[in-house]
Amino acid sequence: MAKCLLPGKGALARHGKYWYPVRIKSCRQLGGKITLYTVKWWRHCSFKLDTQPPLEVGEGDLVDALYGDHKHRRMIRLGRWTHAHEVPQHKDVIANFRHIPYSVNIDEALAPHSQLLTNILEQPDPAKMRNAVPVLGYLADLSEKTGRKQTTVPYCGDLCHNPLMN
Repeated sequence: MAKCLLPGKGALARHGKYWYPVRIKSCRQLGGKITLYTVKWWRHCSFKLDTQPPLEVGEGDLVDALYGDHKHRRMIRLGRWTHAHEVPQHKDVIANFRHIPYSVNIDEALAPHSQLLTNILEQPDPAKMRNAVPVLGYLADLSEKTGRKQTTVPYCGDLCHNPLMN
């Protein structure tokens, strides 16, 4: 078993009575037979609130990831963690911005403008709002050229305060 537990390999480590995914960083021998492994726990593991996982685990609390070994994997109790494919990526947030909840800071910044934002969403009239919301003019011009009604604006950054530079 120890020959499978090498630095850089994925494994399952016990924390309490459950097993969680880890990456083995290094291993060291203590007194001949005892081996301690320094591990990096998967950052999306869900541990009990009052516990922190150890940085080092013994060989008895570590097994290889058991890929393809359904019999042995079913013999241990896996803890909870978010799988890598379930973690939202930056590109997902940009592409599906309507489905991503926003933070308290964003809520505080946008709250004074909620009526204007509601009008823009429910009754967009670029001709009336072109001065108050310059991006609506940009989107209206873009939809005339391309025929697309909705799109993500590919620009970001500070707005220019000089009207001659717009």
